[in-house]
Amino acid sequence: MIVYKAFNRDKADYVALGKLLLLFAYLVLNVLNVGEGGTALPLLGIFFVLSSTAVLLSFSQCRTAVHWHLFVFLLFVAWLTYRILVDLNDIAHVKKLTVATTSGILLFFLLGTFARQALDRINATGGVIWLRSLLVVLFLFSAWVFFSFNNRLLSSDEIFYMEGVNGDYQRPGNFMIFLFIMCSFIFLSLVCRLKANKKKNLFVCLLAYFSMAILNLVSSQAMGANTATACILAIYMMSAVLALLYADEDIRDRYWRGMLSFPFSMYLFKRLVRYSLVVAVFSAVATFALVQITSFDLQKTRVFGFGSGVNSSITSRVEIFREEGKGQIGNALFFGNLDVARLTSGDPGRTLHSFVPNIIAELGLIGLSIVAWLLILIAQKIFVFMRSSANEETGFLLASIGLWLFFTLGFLFFYANLAVGKEWSVMWFFLGFAVNVFPSRLPAKTRSG
Repeated sequence: MIVYKAFNRDKADYVALGKLLLLFAYLVLNVLNVGEGGTALPLLGIFFVLSSTAVLLSFSQCRTAVHWHLFVFLLFVAWLTYRILVDLNDIAHVKKLTVATTSGILLFFLLGTFARQALDRINATGGVIWLRSLLVVLFLFSAWVFFSFNNRLLSSDEIFYMEGVNGDYQRPGNFMIFLFIMCSFIFLSLVCRLKANKKKNLFVCLLAYFSMAILNLVSSQAMGANTATACILAIYMMSAVLALLYADEDIRDRYWRGMLSFPFSMYLFKRLVRYSLVVAVFSAVATFALVQITSFDLQKTRVFGFGSGVNSSITSRVEIFREEGKGQIGNALFFGNLDVARLTSGDPGRTLHSFVPNIIAELGLIGLSIVAWLLILIAQKIFVFMRSSANEETGFLLASIGLWLFFTLGFLFFYANLAVGKEWSVMWFFLGFAVNVFPSRLPAKTRSG
């Protein structure tokens, strides 16, 4: 009967599932193709065609709304386009920063919201079986990437690095983060649906998620993507802590009885601290055991400077900000200038690798105001999402996911200001993913298992 229900679905459910599989396949193939440029573009094209068609059909049937932060985002894209045309007079650069598959802000924002739309559909009607199936698919993809990268490692024992990367690690590294964000969303959606008395299922989910995190962390270091390593590790830690929190019978009971509110609750805070310690200790012990068993030398990885003890990617960013920050930010404070790096230093490549300062330098206070407005609207939507959820099983799922989105958004914004500029695709993907721009009016139906 359970299997029958899992496959007796509306056609839209299968379309949502098919879109996710297409997206997963596109991202994985591009990760595997590190060092050789982009690939599998038709898969991405089909994903966007199916997603756009689904949105248009929903609009025609009055089953889809639009969140207003979309128009604030489009205002930012319009301002970015205007500045490119004025400062650089380069149509190709407009394409590069809006729809290209490396740093296209518009493309990745829509990619995030279409992915979230499909996952919301699965969450609303697909049930536990489909969530488990997606988690298994992502686990298999992670293993595929891991073993493929392992076969491409340099024969030298001095460093842990792949052949043929050619410095092209940022794009596939960002795609790995996309996959892990969606994996974490699916993992937490599944944990929230598990019955409190099914501890075995929780243990299996946690073990699978920990294994995927390890596989992705090792793979990210194999191609030298420190940003992917940092983001995957942080998202894993947050997700594992929240999974333990959501599986806590007392937390669920208090929520359903209306005695616990997200996100402001001293009781919730105390449990978060407790489970953070549990996850930190478990992860440290498990990692130490794995290192000892495999005799893996962490000093050989890029995050430790391949044995030098100095992370060149961090030091170079700090150096650029120290030498160029004041000059670039003060060059055209109100309007900004996309060509500011060349004007102030003579080198167009010496842009500020810090999200907010980079926006101020290149898009001015006008650009920063639009981005701040967008971030406030999205954070507000997440907050309302948590607070307005009903005290029932479906409400617990929505409030729980909302808390994870809030923490993840906070971390990504923090990291973006440490290491990346305005065009970081992960930030724009998550801003689209955090709040579905085209929410469905389909009533949610939650099934436990």
